[in-house]
Amino acid sequence: MIKIITFKNKAEWNDVVHAFANHDVYYSHGYVEAFMLHGDGEPILIYYESDKMRGMYVAMKRDLSLLPWTEGKIRADKWFDLTSPYGYGGWLFEGEVNLHNLQVFNEEYKTFMLEHNCVSNFVRYSPILKNAVSMSLVSQVQDLGKTIAIDLSSEKIIWENIKSKNRNMIRKARKNGVVIEHSKPTPELMTIFKEIYDETMRIDHAVDYYFFKDSFYRSIIDSLSDNTEVFYAMMDGKIIAISIILYCNDMMHYHLSGTVADYRKYAPTNLLLYEAALWGCRQGLKLFHLGGGVGSGEDNLYKFKAAFNRNSDYQFAIGREVFNLGMYNQLVDWRKEKDPEFNHNSSFFPVYRRGIDELTICDEGSNPKTKKIAIYGAGGLGREVAGGIARINMDSDEKWEFIGFFDDNIPVGTQISHYGCILGGRDALNALEEPLALAIAVGDPNIRKSIFESIDNPNISYPNLIAPSFKVLDSKTFKIGRGNIIQDSCSVTCDVSVGDFNVFNGLNVLGHDDVIGNFNVLMPSVHLSGNVHIGDCNLLGVNSVVLQKVKIGNHITLGAGSVLMTKPKDGNTYIGIPAKKFDFK
Repeated sequence: MIKIITFKNKAEWNDVVHAFANHDVYYSHGYVEAFMLHGDGEPILIYYESDKMRGMYVAMKRDLSLLPWTEGKIRADKWFDLTSPYGYGGWLFEGEVNLHNLQVFNEEYKTFMLEHNCVSNFVRYSPILKNAVSMSLVSQVQDLGKTIAIDLSSEKIIWENIKSKNRNMIRKARKNGVVIEHSKPTPELMTIFKEIYDETMRIDHAVDYYFFKDSFYRSIIDSLSDNTEVFYAMMDGKIIAISIILYCNDMMHYHLSGTVADYRKYAPTNLLLYEAALWGCRQGLKLFHLGGGVGSGEDNLYKFKAAFNRNSDYQFAIGREVFNLGMYNQLVDWRKEKDPEFNHNSSFFPVYRRGIDELTICDEGSNPKTKKIAIYGAGGLGREVAGGIARINMDSDEKWEFIGFFDDNIPVGTQISHYGCILGGRDALNALEEPLALAIAVGDPNIRKSIFESIDNPNISYPNLIAPSFKVLDSKTFKIGRGNIIQDSCSVTCDVSVGDFNVFNGLNVLGHDDVIGNFNVLMPSVHLSGNVHIGDCNLLGVNSVVLQKVKIGNHITLGAGSVLMTKPKDGNTYIGIPAKKFDFK
């Protein structure tokens, strides 16, 4: 049996949610009310029950007739799609949760969605509840980044798990006179919160979605107060940082937060989160979930959160479901008719909403940063990467703002083609006080590594720059680290793992079960057969081939056009067919 409980049936909604032992605040009636007022859709609670298992899922139901390109094509209240509310959700099951019962559920679920004219569903699963694991057996689930949670077992454990540098920041905040206070949400506090939070969002160049109206905050006061505590940092008689913390059923969540820019140097949020964790411990709560980085990356926001628990490692995953493929494709076709520049091959889901949904997979607690990017290295590879960034911007709704090049060997101000000029060297990067994404565009693997190791500024992050033409046969089994550059027409098959700071120069092919380490450079048209393992700091020349099951260690150079058939010795150069060790004289 599956049924929908509508938002107006508050008592029934709450009865169902509270009947689940592991329910969280994101399933509550009070939580979704705020996002209904924000315009995210109509909240519904879908409830499933059989004699073996039961489940629930909270979704925002969106009328597809409201999309700009469906005007006059479908009537109102006819076709819908779903998304889980901002934060973490997904199907939550109890009982005999096994493959057979999940398959029985899924068949009934898909039929129910078809009968109710629901086209698709996008889900942000809960890393804490780990509910993506069960749904991955019957649905398309994709692991993204890691999230961080503080273990609240004891005050001693909280402190011991904090990294030493973060402990020093907490001590620094106290030494500078920062004091943490907390309260239930009040109109006065919410007014101050909105002012500080909105200014934080403006500084971070956040999209419009993240600017909430007064009704949003009023809803927190009226409907979510029992699950909300507002923590704020005081200094010089004023509030300098403030956070909305949610809690429910042994769990706390870092929801929304803002800091007065001039006071960031005093680390008020470091102390605020520590004091909030202590408060949660004293209330008998078990876990304080901080979330992850922007877009699930291991960026500066992720590093900030990770400093609160050196042992935390929760997996965030998303789900994509299409219930009516025919109508899904029709929506895509209508969008193409209306928008000639629409890219229907984008990985965005649902693709027909690409460019319309401002919020995709950012988790709660994350402040979307401006996506400014620079390149270290102004040679030929640097110009190629700059062109790659421009190509990525053509295919993506979230644009990179390219600000220029850094290079220690070229004078500041030198113009590099039409892309930009030299802004400085590594010293300038280490002195930056604002967030900046950086691509290291240097072709020598060892120099790439030394450049990375010489940049210790926590404001610098290293995104993956992946060409739109990159093809992955099996995205569920593809893993990739950070700082990688993947140029045009590269492809991987299945069960491929790529580490950090590698360069794939175009037309590279990686076979099944390949494992690539760190700081490797693959020149154009390199082909790796299946089950090839490559260590660190290797250079594979143009048109070179590595045969199946060959394991490469570290600091190997493989000459252009060579075919490597056996395991090479570290630190040497190999040339020819078959490739043999080459001694320089």
